[in-house]
Amino acid sequence: MAEPQKKVTSADIRAALLLRYPRASHALVFEVAPETGGGTRYADAVAVGLWKSHGHKIEGFEIKVSRSDFLNELKQPEKSQPVFRYCNLWWLVTPKGLVQSDELPENWGLLELQDSGSLRERVKPGKLQPDPITVGFFASLMRRGTEADHALVDSLVSKQINERVEQAKSTMRYERSSADSLRVQAAESGMALLERIKEETGLDLAGGGWRQPKYLEAIKIVTALAGDYGPLVDAHASMTRLVRELQPIVALAGENRGQSEVSNG
Repeated sequence: MAEPQKKVTSADIRAALLLRYPRASHALVFEVAPETGGGTRYADAVAVGLWKSHGHKIEGFEIKVSRSDFLNELKQPEKSQPVFRYCNLWWLVTPKGLVQSDELPENWGLLELQDSGSLRERVKPGKLQPDPITVGFFASLMRRGTEADHALVDSLVSKQINERVEQAKSTMRYERSSADSLRVQAAESGMALLERIKEETGLDLAGGGWRQPKYLEAIKIVTALAGDYGPLVDAHASMTRLVRELQPIVALAGENRGQSEVSNG
C-alpha cells in the first residue's frame, strides 16, 4: 500500500525558494508590501539579483498550496499589481500538478515543487517592463530584509543561549555525580576501616558498640596517647639519665660494703 502523499505547506515552498535563490546571489524576502506604512496588498516573496551578470532582476512570487487559493487569486488579479509593477519577472509557485499552464494569467511563470524539495520551472514567465522603484518600495524591501536578518540573529543567539544552558546543566550533573562518587568512596573506606577495627579489637563500631560508656572512655584514652607522645618520650629520657647517674653510686656502694665485711671478719 502506497504511503499517503505529504501535504505541501507554504513553509515547504519558502524553503525551496531559499534553495533556488541563495543568499550569495540573491536577496530573497517574504511578504513584501509596495511601500511601508500599512496596507493589505503584498507579494508572498520578492527576489533581487545581486550579481551584475544576472542583470539585477527583481522577481515576484505568489505562493499557492491549494486549488481554492489559486482560483481566488484569479478572481482578484489586481491584488498582485502593486508589487507586480516593479518586477522584471512574476511567478506562481505551487505543489506539483495544482495548476494547468493554460490557466495562468498573462506573463506569469510557473514553478512547481518537486518531491526532492527543489523547484522546477514548468512555464517560463514573460519579460515585464517594470516601473522605476520608488523610495517607498525600496524601504519596504529593506524592512523585510532587516527583519529577516534580525530573526536569523535572534535564532542564532537563542541557539547559543540554549547550548550554554545545556552545557551548564551537563557540568552540574557531572559535578553532582563526582561529588556523589566521592561520598560513596569515603563511606566505603570508612566502613572498611570500621570492619578492620572490629577484626582487631572486637569492637563493632558500625553496629553501635561505640555508644557504650566503657568503649567511649577507652577511645578517649587511646586517642589522647596516640595524639601526644611527648610526655612518654620525656619520661623515658629522664629515667634513662637517672639510671646512668646511679650506676657509679651503686658500684661504689658495693665496693664499700665488701671492704666493710672483710674488716669485720
